[in-house]
Amino acid sequence: MKLYIRTEANAITAGGHMMRCLAIADEVKKLGRECVFITAEEGSAKMAADRGFETIVLNRPFDELEGEIPLMKELIRSRGIERLLVDSYYVTASYLRELNKETAVAYIDDLHERVWDCSYIINYSVYAGDHDYENEYPGAKRILGCSYVPLRSIYRDVPEKKIRADAGKILVLSGAADPEHFLLKLAEYVKDKKDGPEYTLIAGRFNADTGRLAEIAEGAAAVRLLGPRPDLRAAFEEADMAVTAGGVTMYEMAACGTPGISYISADNQLGNARGFDKLGLIPFAGDIRKDFSYEKLHDMCAALIADTGKRKAVSGALRKLTDGRGAERIAKILTEP
Repeated sequence: MKLYIRTEANAITAGGHMMRCLAIADEVKKLGRECVFITAEEGSAKMAADRGFETIVLNRPFDELEGEIPLMKELIRSRGIERLLVDSYYVTASYLRELNKETAVAYIDDLHERVWDCSYIINYSVYAGDHDYENEYPGAKRILGCSYVPLRSIYRDVPEKKIRADAGKILVLSGAADPEHFLLKLAEYVKDKKDGPEYTLIAGRFNADTGRLAEIAEGAAAVRLLGPRPDLRAAFEEADMAVTAGGVTMYEMAACGTPGISYISADNQLGNARGFDKLGLIPFAGDIRKDFSYEKLHDMCAALIADTGKRKAVSGALRKLTDGRGAERIAKILTEP
C-alpha cells in the first residue's frame, strides 16, 4: 500500500505543511512503504521530488481545492489509492467529504475551526486536549497530542541542552517565507544596538529581503545572517534562545529544549502561540501584522537572556512535550492494514 499526500509549499503557504508531510513520508519509507506527493504546482512538487519521492502535479491554482475534486476522484480510482493524507488550510467541507467517500482520508487539522468528514483526524498541537474529539469524531481514528508532532528524525534523542550563564546568542526565524518582512524590521531595529545580544537571522528560501539583510549584517555586530538550513537542530543547540512564529518550529524548539519567544504572522499560528504561553513555556510577543513592538520584543529577549534559572527550567519542561517520534507514530497508523 502506498500513502498518497496532498499538500503544498510556496511563498504564500510557506514550507511548514510540506516539511511535516515529508517527515511522515520519511518514516513511511523506513517501514518499507512508498509515498507519492500530489501538489497543485510544479514549485511545490520540487521539495518532495528533491527528497526522492514520486510526485503528481495537478497544474491548478493551489488555493482552489474545490475545483480539483473531479481530478482527485479520478486519481483515487485510477491509482487505487487506499490512504490519502491531506494537509492544507484551503480544504472545504465538500472537498474532504467527497474524497472520503472514495478513500480513507487523513486530515492534519491544527486549527480546529470545525468538524471535518474524514477517516483519520490529526491534531498534534499542545492545545488539542482542549477539544472534545471523542464526541466530535466518533467514527474516525483520532491521532491527538504532542506525542504525534511530525518532526524529522533529526529531532530524536537530542542531548540535554547546555544552559549558559554568559548567554548572548538569539536565533530568529520567520519560516520559508516572510511576507511581513519581520526579519528586516527586526534587523533595522537592533542593528545599532551596542553591547547587547547577537541576533542570528535565518532567511528562508522564499524570503525576498535577503539582499538588504546581508547589507545590514555586514555592518552590524548585533546581526548575523544565515541562509536556509536543511534542519535547525544545530542552530537551536548553538543558540541560547530563539524567536519564532507559532508553527511547527515551536515543537522543534521543544525537542531541543531551546527556550524562546513566539510571535504570529498568520491566524493559524495563534493556537500554538497561546498554548505554549498558557503553559508558561514560550511567551507570546504578539501579532506582527498589527501594532507589534520591536522594542518590546527586544526587551523580552534581554530579560530571558539574563535569567539563567528561567531558561534552565523552561528547557527541561519543553523537552518533556515531545520525544521527536511523532512522525514515526503517524506513519505506522496510516500504513496499518
